[in-house]
Amino acid sequence: MLSKAEYLEKHKTKFDKSGLSKADRSSRYRDYQLSKTMRAEGSRPSLPKGKKGVGALSYSTMSECSKLYMRALCDPWGVPGSPCVPDNITLPSYKVSFFSRGSLGIGATGAGFITCCPYNGMAGDAVYGNVTTESYSGSGYEPAVSGVANYVSNSSFASTQFTLGGGLRRRVVACGVRVRYVGPELTRGGRIIESRHPTNYNIVSGSTAAMLLANRETEPVPVNRSWHYVMWKPAVPEDLAYETSPSATLGFCLIALIIGAPVGTVFEYDTIAHYEIIGDAVPNLTVSHNDPLGMAVLTQGLAVHQPDSSPSENFQRVAKSVSSVARSTLSFVGPLLGVPPALTTLGESLIENILG
Repeated sequence: MLSKAEYLEKHKTKFDKSGLSKADRSSRYRDYQLSKTMRAEGSRPSLPKGKKGVGALSYSTMSECSKLYMRALCDPWGVPGSPCVPDNITLPSYKVSFFSRGSLGIGATGAGFITCCPYNGMAGDAVYGNVTTESYSGSGYEPAVSGVANYVSNSSFASTQFTLGGGLRRRVVACGVRVRYVGPELTRGGRIIESRHPTNYNIVSGSTAAMLLANRETEPVPVNRSWHYVMWKPAVPEDLAYETSPSATLGFCLIALIIGAPVGTVFEYDTIAHYEIIGDAVPNLTVSHNDPLGMAVLTQGLAVHQPDSSPSENFQRVAKSVSSVARSTLSFVGPLLGVPPALTTLGESLIENILG
């Protein structure tokens, strides 16, 4: 048997004085180089192919709840599953969606409209919105004149269940209104003013097209056979809270005003809203996850105007915007954890996971 001195002499190319193998020494040296690189301001260490970077932290990507919520805000008609608000706390809720579909007519002045109150759609006997008929006599948004009818959602809940003593509370997750022309091609004309009140307050009665166009969240589009959209999004703290009924200021905040269309022509409308409901008498409670970090990035990345494209295209834009916001607003994570402050993999991970 070899002595220790003879054994070390024979294997001196493989071990150092501490008994570490060459592979162990190489691994420790790489770790040392990586730690030095990480401390360098704004640097990004180069890692072997297939290895995850230091910035690829588990919470740097949005949760499934946040991704579903963003999809619902961009495309409430096509969102898979039951979306919820990624709140600051984890709370079980009943997730449900209600809708209304019908037609609106253009009155004697070539005008017509549909409005929507997302806060009322959870009850089937509440006014979900109002819509014009062919006998409408106004020229803008004038809900009190002749030719304006109310419509309701297909909800089986009653308004009394959401009163102070009714036992239920609700909050809006997402809502949207869409309209399209369905009449003869020879009578197609005019334009659609898609608008949302910036703070989700009631749209002022008597609003003209010029008044709505002055709103930064308004998009004018020509009348055609494509769907045109008006999307709701949270704007005030009350929008993210469970309430029995909205305050007097919140209400009919979404409108599609059609002007310059031939008298008597017909448009089709479709509204949908997603809700979370809590209380003693609701079934099928499922968890609403908390993701305050993802929620903060998401709300910063939402567009400030109504989409002028399809929901899927709008979703792509918002996803890219969210990625950009993540790179800038979450830059504090790097210095906090001792990793590169740029965290360039963060935005890449976000958009990869969002679109995936």
